[in-house]
Amino acid sequence: MTDEITQHLNRARKLLAVVEARAEVELAEVVAHTAYYSRHHAAVAVLLAHGVAIPKPHSGLVARLGQLDRDKGWQAKAEVALLTRALERRLIADYEATDTLTVDHARSARKDATAYASFCERVIR
Repeated sequence: MTDEITQHLNRARKLLAVVEARAEVELAEVVAHTAYYSRHHAAVAVLLAHGVAIPKPHSGLVARLGQLDRDKGWQAKAEVALLTRALERRLIADYEATDTLTVDHARSARKDATAYASFCERVIR
């Protein structure tokens, strides 16, 4: 495993730890934002581990991960969807002027981020 992959995994783990510790007490928007970037860094590590170029737009990251899933036959459509849902929540958190997200969204983001981290670590090994 390269240093760059390790750095992205470490960043993903740190952000996930924040999400796990703060999901019940932090603004749901902050949790959604942090949970997305935990998954973002984990996805980047997966792509790097499999020699796939990292796209600039966030939606490109989802597309490349989906393509890698199909190429590798992981049957991980649900896990790829977790990244899509995280991106959607992050966009709401970052751009909506009203408090649209709730503590239930934060709890769901925590659960999804934990599952996604496990998936990414599994496919990197």
